[in-house]
Amino acid sequence: MAPNLLLESYNRIVYARVLEKLTTEGGIKKGLKEKLADFNQSIWYIERTKEKMTISVSTPCWKQLKENRSLEFLQKVYGSDLVEADSNSEYNLILTIPEKHDKPEEFAMNAAKLLTNMLIGPAVVLADEVKNNKADEKLVQIDYRPGESYWLKPNGDRLTVIFSIKFDDKDDAVFGRVFINEFSKSAAGCPSCDVVTRKNAPPPSELKTVEGLAEDNCYISFLLEKRHLNNPQKTLEVLMSCRNYINFHIKCSKAFLHIRMRNKVSHLQLVLNRAKPEREVEKKTASGRTFKK
Repeated sequence: MAPNLLLESYNRIVYARVLEKLTTEGGIKKGLKEKLADFNQSIWYIERTKEKMTISVSTPCWKQLKENRSLEFLQKVYGSDLVEADSNSEYNLILTIPEKHDKPEEFAMNAAKLLTNMLIGPAVVLADEVKNNKADEKLVQIDYRPGESYWLKPNGDRLTVIFSIKFDDKDDAVFGRVFINEFSKSAAGCPSCDVVTRKNAPPPSELKTVEGLAEDNCYISFLLEKRHLNNPQKTLEVLMSCRNYINFHIKCSKAFLHIRMRNKVSHLQLVLNRAKPEREVEKKTASGRTFKK
């Protein structure tokens, strides 16, 4: 069986546009305006003129992300190239692409990861504090999708990350439970892996103070220790794709089962057709008389 695919943490179209800008000799003269939809109801907007190129991005949970120091992390990554958009703008952040860069591929990759870095910003800041034993044991909640959230809970030298996942389809919920149970079993057999647990009802004990939790949501907890936080940005990039990763593989599994079922039905039809008795055809002689054995 082929291994499960990890979803990319960057936007390929944004990466291609920025890399093209940085590596084209003499610059690109042709203008461009492009609007892209991404996971979690987020929007990218690419604008390129003769003078400059900008990347704008918006996500519904930016206010919560900013309150929990995501902008602090982003400024370390992007420096003065990144600014917050005006309050009247439909976008949250604007990244200006320079004319040249010493490491164009690295810069293009960081630009394409802007949305991911926005989402993991609070977690990266907390992870650094956990490593330095300075974290405040306050629960952080980010409502990154309608009806779905993720929480961050530092506890000493550990950081717990909890996702709530809403399955609109009953079949998806069954597939989801199977996937998440496999995560738990795999993590239990790997001493160096983070601890993974799943709960439906009641929600995890870390969320006992949170009001309005949906009981029909599935809750997944990841317990990260210091050894998992040596490179927190990379770890959290993968972790933040948890919800999309599960839903992606649920859709792939359902498509695979549908193909298998259709193939099985086609095979049964062939078997049934071969089992049909042949129709008796009336045979006649050359003179037109009915031929009988």
